[in-house]
Amino acid sequence: MKTNILIKISTVILLIIGLCWVGYEMMETPPPKLISIGGGNAGGVFDALARSYAASLEKEGIQVSVLNGRGGYENLQWLIEGKVDLALIPGGLAQENSLDLSDVRSLGTIDEEPLFIFYKKGLKINGIRDFLGKRINIALEAR
Repeated sequence: MKTNILIKISTVILLIIGLCWVGYEMMETPPPKLISIGGGNAGGVFDALARSYAASLEKEGIQVSVLNGRGGYENLQWLIEGKVDLALIPGGLAQENSLDLSDVRSLGTIDEEPLFIFYKKGLKINGIRDFLGKRINIALEAR
């Protein structure tokens, strides 16, 4: 009789432990409550995009800090150094430098980035190849 009761109690205890373990394994890690985003130049396109994401995340109870700097290259440096959790950078920038990107993951392309080309009146420019040999300014950032 006592053996029968001990078997039943042991079975219930093992079942409870098993259910707790399955529940723990199925739980997802909650998102962080505070994150920082590298938003590039203050007032720029990436800054506006970062602030838009910040507003959406704050509605979900996540506090967001947007850090502004000199642009995408600095955002990437901050991400590598751990100064920000997320960074908005121009497409291709990560492949064009010698930074250690082993701990960096891309979530993908967010938006197409238009390229505007301005040149002095009087230059005979009919296509992109006509810029070969010319001096071109391509960024505001200092590297």
